[in-house]
Amino acid sequence: MYKLPIKDILTDAFLIPWNEKSLFINTLAFPILALVSIWAIWTLVNPENQLLNITFVLFYFFAFCYFTVTCHRLILLRGKSQHSYNTIRIIHFLKWFVIIYGISFAIEMILLTIMMNVINDFNPDNISEIRNFLYLPLMYLVGRFSLVLPATALDLKGSLKWSWKATQNNGINILCIVGLFPWFMYILISFIQRD
Repeated sequence: MYKLPIKDILTDAFLIPWNEKSLFINTLAFPILALVSIWAIWTLVNPENQLLNITFVLFYFFAFCYFTVTCHRLILLRGKSQHSYNTIRIIHFLKWFVIIYGISFAIEMILLTIMMNVINDFNPDNISEIRNFLYLPLMYLVGRFSLVLPATALDLKGSLKWSWKATQNNGINILCIVGLFPWFMYILISFIQRD
């Protein structure tokens, strides 16, 4: 039974970029510039038109996927294939990202709807606490499906079924990588911003 080496994965996520600073800076400069530019223009324009807002969201997520694909390729290929801009690759990555998080969101909405209709005297003010409670089980699900994302970044064929099988016996480990690590980083950044 293969166990994902969480410590090695998390260590590599920090050490590889640190050891290859110039490569990462040069390769990620344009994706970061794209993300920041779209966000800045979106903030300045602050459109009231719903269609324009959706357009900004699409451009932002496309730039986010470009950044994420580039990061995956830099770390997983160890700098062997620096060129990551490939529209088809990015669209496939975005497709899987939307499918995975769409499934998670749909399950969350179904569970919230059931709770609202089943629990007597349901207090809508408790929704954020319920969502916090659902975070780990939903991130477990996202984690089990998430191997399709790096596979797509590397131009490998993957599916949700393949990812589920590939993460068998590694559910908790992948939850740590996909759910707990980002949550910890978010808390850390929030704490730093408060000071």
